[in-house]
Amino acid sequence: MVGINTGLYIGYSGLQAARGGLLVTGNNVANVNTEGYTRQMPTLAPGITLYEGGRVLFGSGATIQSVNAMRDQLVEREVTQKKSTFSFQREMTSLLKSAESMIQDQDNAGLGPALSQFFQSLQNVSAQPDQVAYRISLLDAGSHLASTIRNQYQALTEYNQGINQQVGQTVTQVNNLSDRIAALNRQIGATPGQAAGLVDERNALVNQLAELVDIDVYDLGNNLIQVNATNLNVLLVGRETANPLSTQLNPLNQNYFDVLVNYGTTTTNITASIGGGKLGALLQARDQENPTLLRELDNLAAGLIDQVNAIHTTGFAQDGVTTGLNYFEPFPTGAPGPNNHQGAAANIRLSVDVDGLPQNLALSATGAIGDNGIALALAQLRRNTAVIDNDGDGIAETGTFESFHGQRNATLGAKIQSTQSAYNSQKTLLDQALNRRDEVSAVSLDEEALNLSQYQKAFEANSRFMRVIDQLMEQIIANLG
Repeated sequence: MVGINTGLYIGYSGLQAARGGLLVTGNNVANVNTEGYTRQMPTLAPGITLYEGGRVLFGSGATIQSVNAMRDQLVEREVTQKKSTFSFQREMTSLLKSAESMIQDQDNAGLGPALSQFFQSLQNVSAQPDQVAYRISLLDAGSHLASTIRNQYQALTEYNQGINQQVGQTVTQVNNLSDRIAALNRQIGATPGQAAGLVDERNALVNQLAELVDIDVYDLGNNLIQVNATNLNVLLVGRETANPLSTQLNPLNQNYFDVLVNYGTTTTNITASIGGGKLGALLQARDQENPTLLRELDNLAAGLIDQVNAIHTTGFAQDGVTTGLNYFEPFPTGAPGPNNHQGAAANIRLSVDVDGLPQNLALSATGAIGDNGIALALAQLRRNTAVIDNDGDGIAETGTFESFHGQRNATLGAKIQSTQSAYNSQKTLLDQALNRRDEVSAVSLDEEALNLSQYQKAFEANSRFMRVIDQLMEQIIANLG
């Protein structure tokens, strides 16, 4: 039977509902600046319906059925994907710019000025081949050119080794994040309906993971997720456990790290398949971009060694008798292939035949005093357009030395420009995705102010209602007494 006490219960339930709404609103306001926080909203439901005399007469108030975090899973997934692509472009832009700083010419320093100085010295000595000062200048220019090439090669090699160390560190970070995400999955599974804060924390970690490696996130229901490496069919995080990656030195690739994944007793090398996030950028720079720069430098060095020596060995030293002398230390060419000149740049230097011995410079074609035939032929190399074998087929064919160097720099510059453009585009797309997420999930102080007013008025109204019921009860008691 429905009695007047039911009115007190109804009013009390309304107070509790309004109180809960106020608490949720207050929590939202308190976390307005908390990164990764998702605003929450209470879901109210009517109480049970009360019957009297077989007829529907009264409701029994309101209850807070749940407190829900305002998330859109599609938008969250879009943010995660955009994070990965943006991170890749950002990291690749930075890596390429660092490489550019090692090969570009600055003022009178760099490989371009060194080549120019070398050929100018050849031009000068061809005018007066017996002048000791010009001969010494040619040796100095050749030594400087060789050391510039060696230094650039060493800088790029050490840079690539540093990138390799970052690969190992990034794999460790991936594993740490995967472990933490799996741990949160377990906590969320153990506290159904009470995990809004844990889900926020896990989502933040998922986005951090996406910045390291391209991932796909799958909804397993009940707020649980699975995380796979994109396009690899590689499980990183399951319902309760993480699947760690590992690294292994590859003797066929400079002893750089390969990235592996283990499934029970099966180990799979996934290095070549990782294409997103910071790890994808590091691997692309280490295994593709920087090796191209090193290979081109090897080809340039090999072209200088081969072309200069081919002419110099046919000339005569200042004594008019000695011939067959190398200008640069010879470097053996390997079998035809993309790396058939590997190591030339690291080893280019003046030959022992001429180093410190200006009289041994073979600038004469006949041995006669004052003859400059070989010096002129060497100077002509500056304009020769078939001096570098850049495709590994054993045939010199690619431009002049200086144009090859210029094109190498220009190609890298164009690649940086393209990557920078992609980075800017991805930043815009990420910002748009973040804005869409904020529209759904971020705390709006204006909206919370309206909610605060609404719940405050509801609380006051229910309080007045309970006072009325209380007064009626007092009147009934007084009348009965």
